[in-house]
Amino acid sequence: MKLTTQSVYAYGLAETAALLNDSFSDYFVPIHFDTAALLQLLTGSQVDVHASQVVLQDGAGVAVGLIANRGWSCRLAAMGVIREMQGQGVGKWLLRRLIAAAEAAGQRRMELEVITANAAGVALYERCGFRVMRRLHSHRLPQDAPHTSEAAAVPQEIDIHRYALAIIEHGLPQLPWQISGEAVAHVGPPNRAYALQEAAVLVTNPAAAQIVVRGIVVPTAVRRQGRARRLMQALLSRHADKRWSIPAVCPEELDPFWQTLGFVHDELRQYQMELCW
Repeated sequence: MKLTTQSVYAYGLAETAALLNDSFSDYFVPIHFDTAALLQLLTGSQVDVHASQVVLQDGAGVAVGLIANRGWSCRLAAMGVIREMQGQGVGKWLLRRLIAAAEAAGQRRMELEVITANAAGVALYERCGFRVMRRLHSHRLPQDAPHTSEAAAVPQEIDIHRYALAIIEHGLPQLPWQISGEAVAHVGPPNRAYALQEAAVLVTNPAAAQIVVRGIVVPTAVRRQGRARRLMQALLSRHADKRWSIPAVCPEELDPFWQTLGFVHDELRQYQMELCW
């Protein structure tokens, strides 16, 4: 089996979207791309279309790996192998090639997220040297969850860039790529950031039926004073008619905080993994 690679840039966005759709047709969560959706993923995740690679067999695409770059670090944003080629070592071949290319380019680490139930994926990454950094959980707020009134507290809307700077300075170390300060600095409206007593939170469009919490931060010097809790209670009381959720990039260290607000675990869970060289 002779395999070669071509950059996603050269292969084409529409063709890459079709390749991803085939690769993830039986995945744990529904995934479907058209050109617009793929372009949104590429720009939102800072994916490098030149470093990202498509595997070709006899000129036909059989696998794809998307790579995002940030200084000395990179992220495997997605990797998939078409159904008829799965289980034949193509994924391992591609991953080792991507790692070698990153190292040759001068980067020092690669990170990724993988669904914990994806045993084959976890095993592949471990065989290639990745280690689990932490578990990432998803959460949701039950519709019947009681809301503590914080009517007197009025969160102030702030520039999302200010929130991003706070995450960079005060956030947990090595946050998942998607919720890091460097990533959310590229986020704009209709997302919103709010602050109260120096605590700050980033959420998706508060006018939508469902609001997704994209991150929360409190300066190190004023932690453990209930500031994040008061901020969230104020927002929850003002949007009590909405559905609230947190995607599966939330570090497990934050579970106790969200549980105090009535959030419960959702089904989807991931590992955050890294490989350093």
